[in-house]
Amino acid sequence: MIEARAAGDVSKALLSVTQTGYDAGALVRLGSLLEAAAEFSHALGTVQGRQIGARIDALGRQLAFLIREVHEAAEDFGATVAVLPPHRTPKPPCPRPRPALDTTPPVPVHRSAAPARSP
Repeated sequence: MIEARAAGDVSKALLSVTQTGYDAGALVRLGSLLEAAAEFSHALGTVQGRQIGARIDALGRQLAFLIREVHEAAEDFGATVAVLPPHRTPKPPCPRPRPALDTTPPVPVHRSAAPARSP
């Protein structure tokens, strides 16, 4: 997404997470995982299992709605012919420098404890 220059690039990225079938996208795989977790939870046959299963079922319904919305937005982006001007192109975030592998973390400074006062 950071390197996207045209609406088609964004469309492809969004469609890839909502793709179904053998090469299912991340959101679709998450939906399958939620479905399996809900089945497992219900199969426990306990009150808590049914409660957790109900929560997971609700999450699955919300995710299904989100997948449809993302897919429709992706199709709308695909139908749009738009290109970002160079000055509006997002720039990748600057990575923070990492310490060298052979360095050790700084040693914490221990303050000398003040002598306890006696009453």
